Amino acid sequence: MPKLTKSLEDYIEAVFMIEKKEGIVSVSKVANFLNVKKPSAHTALNILKKRGLLNYKKYGKISLTEKGKNISKNITDYHFMLTELLCEIIGIDRQCAFNQACVLEHEIDANSYRRISDFVRFVKKEKEFLKKYKGKSR
Repeated sequence: MPKLTKSLEDYIEAVFMIEKKEGIVSVSKVANFLNVKKPSAHTALNILKKRGLLNYKKYGKISLTEKGKNISKNITDYHFMLTELLCEIIGIDRQCAFNQACVLEHEIDANSYRRISDFVRFVKKEKEFLKKYKGKSR
């Protein structure tokens, strides 16, 4: 399967977030969540359906397939880890870190994610290292 575009990954993430928060996902909710028009959302959701990433019938409930859930889990894991790195370790404002993580989550590969994740875990365990870094960087 071809790599998903940033835009399609955003749609998967939107379906995941809406499903988690509200239970029922619709084209209107996805369009509102992503601030796009309903026809654009409909087109993107159909592409994801054809790729086997979600269940979707026009005017019906939308849900992620297992494959779609795996992708959404990866995206949200990347987002969380990057936000943690930028905010908790580097010291960037939480909202700014969250927004920048939205951009970065689509650009890093699995190997880079593992390395960042290992680094974040290491730094969080090494309290003295983090204390020294924060003391010098501010």
